[in-house]
Amino acid sequence: MELTGGRVFVTDCRSPAARSAAERLARDGFAVVVNGIYGGEDEGCAVEGCERARVSLTDRKGLTELLESWGEGLRGVIHPSPEPMHTAIEDSREGQWEAAYSEGALASLMVTGAAGEAMARLGRGALIYLGSMHAEKPMGGGFLYSMACGATQMLCREAALDYGARGVNCVYVRLGPTEGDERNDNAYSNQYKGIEYRYPTRKVPDPDEFGGLISFLMTDGARPLNGSDVNAEGGYTLFYGIKREARRDG
Repeated sequence: MELTGGRVFVTDCRSPAARSAAERLARDGFAVVVNGIYGGEDEGCAVEGCERARVSLTDRKGLTELLESWGEGLRGVIHPSPEPMHTAIEDSREGQWEAAYSEGALASLMVTGAAGEAMARLGRGALIYLGSMHAEKPMGGGFLYSMACGATQMLCREAALDYGARGVNCVYVRLGPTEGDERNDNAYSNQYKGIEYRYPTRKVPDPDEFGGLISFLMTDGARPLNGSDVNAEGGYTLFYGIKREARRDG
């Protein structure tokens, strides 16, 4: 389906999947702006072919001013999940709870309100949340991260109800681990051991594979997915035991 172009804002490009999505959209003719609030190039905030902005994700006024400054050119907003937080719940410090709230639920709420209203006034647009399978599949020591992702997943559904009738398509994309992304690998969980065997393809997906999906979600052809959870974890959650693998491969 032909893309309509326009300006797309990516709120956080620290993850390989988010950077891949930004780069693919830029190649497809979108004017992509990536947020540099989290630091310099070493943190993935500079993406080839993309412009840069700097705005706090908990600053509703700043977000609104940035998005509305693009006027009719605004086409979509991509909001990734926060960085993983590895800690057992009984060991979590107050600052970690605060980070889970501010980088998770609060940031998502501010982005949703600013982006939803800006695009609703135009009568079109896409609000894509790059989430995680951990919104529903907690990992060892990952309760705070799952809580942050789960809050955003529920917010996507509310956004679809609030803005869907006004032309804004809201979709939550549940990503699994990708090649080169070790953010979820931690001492609290063995979920990531022998990871290639947990995929039906026996291969960890390349982040570039997600770029095409995000590009499609920016088109009018994705409107039937409004309010949906798109399961884009490559079949990872189908895995249910090493013994089954031993029977099959033996």
